[in-house]
Amino acid sequence: MEFFAFTLALACSIIAYYLEQKWWVTLLRTTDKLVFQAWRAYLDEAGIEYKTRIYTTLNGDALQTVYLLKVPAQDKLKSSLFK
Repeated sequence: MEFFAFTLALACSIIAYYLEQKWWVTLLRTTDKLVFQAWRAYLDEAGIEYKTRIYTTLNGDALQTVYLLKVPAQDKLKSSLFK
């Protein structure tokens, strides 16, 4: 029974990952916090829905913060941001 629960959880997480990859497009990937904040303000003003993700990576000996902005795929097609 535990194996079934593990397999079901794994399958659900893989499906969720692929659906997010299909429905959300990365608009911005930067290490500059000011650029990230400016894009967030612009998207808020434009009324475009977005998701953010912030994570830290190791770049040589220094830690580096990476900022991601994702927008829905249908907004990408409608938006003048990508023209």
